[in-house]
Amino acid sequence: TAWTDSRDNPRTASMIDRLSGPSFQDRLNAEEECLQNGDAILPALQSALKSPDPELRLRAGQLIRRIEEGGIQRSVAAFLAPHSTTELPGWSFVSEIVGDNPDTRSFYAQLLQAESNLAQALRRPEISGRELIRRQQEFGQTVFNGGTGSPTPNRVACMLILLLHPDLDVPDLVRNDTTRLISFGMTSMSGDSPPEKFVQALALQGVATPRPATAQLRLELGNRLSGPEVLIPAMELLRTKPISSTAGNLFLTVTRYGGPDEMADLEQLLGDSTVQW
Repeated sequence: TAWTDSRDNPRTASMIDRLSGPSFQDRLNAEEECLQNGDAILPALQSALKSPDPELRLRAGQLIRRIEEGGIQRSVAAFLAPHSTTELPGWSFVSEIVGDNPDTRSFYAQLLQAESNLAQALRRPEISGRELIRRQQEFGQTVFNGGTGSPTPNRVACMLILLLHPDLDVPDLVRNDTTRLISFGMTSMSGDSPPEKFVQALALQGVATPRPATAQLRLELGNRLSGPEVLIPAMELLRTKPISSTAGNLFLTVTRYGGPDEMADLEQLLGDSTVQW
């Protein structure tokens, strides 16, 4: 079968083939064998996702989720142990933003345990864009269209982690819509609890990550969070000509947080009557 990685492991090939075999009991037995093989069977299962057989694709996807969830559960205890060197998916870049301490580790472990789809997307960055769009739509439904649930720190943190993933590849429109939802979701957070501090650190990193097409929304989020990181999107907008009608707000941001270099740019702009509205 073309969808397996190779035929040089007859036992693995047999397990994959039997997942869609004619015998119901044999299919169940094959599932159990796959689960017992754990991470070792994942490459073959991921290849099976390309099979023309819809039942095989379905069973392979379900098994991948169960194996990955089980791996997360086994890793959490080691991750939370003192002086642990165990990594959870995505922790290497998240910890650079939120810091590595018992509070941040505890929240991150709880988050990945509760959000299996997030853990899966962090293990396989090629699907992180799809997962962000799915969460964006789900969150928008919750906030604006009478869906169930509320903009909890968990939900906002999931979108921020995906948005900040270094390998994320989505259009600026998706980034803008996600940033808008994140800003809305943070309105009810005071930033006092460990989960809210975790989310705020991620959000400020989002504000500080230069992406010119998203600068206006990052500015609005940064002003809401009242952090000096807001200077970065403010300067992106001030260096864009012509200056938008939000210039007054930009000037206030620069004079509050800017240093000598930013002030020099601001003075030069104010003296240029050819570009100012």
